[in-house]
Amino acid sequence: MNYKIQAAGGDFIYHWFVLMLGALKDIDLSSKINVCFDDENFISYQKETQVPGKPYGLKYDICCKTDFEFKDIFIDTKATAYLKRLKSGALDKNWYPKPSDVRQQFLYKEICKKQTMLLYCSYNDTEAVEIEHLDSSLDEMINAFKTIEHITSIAKTKEDVVRMFPLNLENFRWGKGDTDAKIFAKEVWQKAWK
Repeated sequence: MNYKIQAAGGDFIYHWFVLMLGALKDIDLSSKINVCFDDENFISYQKETQVPGKPYGLKYDICCKTDFEFKDIFIDTKATAYLKRLKSGALDKNWYPKPSDVRQQFLYKEICKKQTMLLYCSYNDTEAVEIEHLDSSLDEMINAFKTIEHITSIAKTKEDVVRMFPLNLENFRWGKGDTDAKIFAKEVWQKAWK
């Protein structure tokens, strides 16, 4: 598989991370970053595959939305602020690939019956990660789906779901200080208990 990051122009496949990252920072990155693949084997972009959940013990279907599909492989891109590298230049294996990304790829591999690969992308760096040699359990994903199905069978409204889980704003993704997301979440939790 050939891929490269190129500067500006051309008739290339743009991935959502370019537009989303640009939108978040209010800048146009599409002129600076393009993900370009060997299009001879390219089949689809953002392909949605849906299979019955029943063979996996689920009430609902499983739906996967893969990024780039090629003849022999899916490439799933992951946008990140930066890639943590060792002094040698190698990707830090303690950070990448992320366990949640690997679980997702094993699900895609099972559902779509095709090998998968991760492509981590930041503003100025990329790294392709093959997952064939990694271990993961599809059972972990299926059990998570079963838990979600159980919760939704009990909860009839979003307020029911909110009442099942305490609000925890300690994760760094909420941001520092009183962010809009934190304020919104607090309002949702407070209204649920009125």
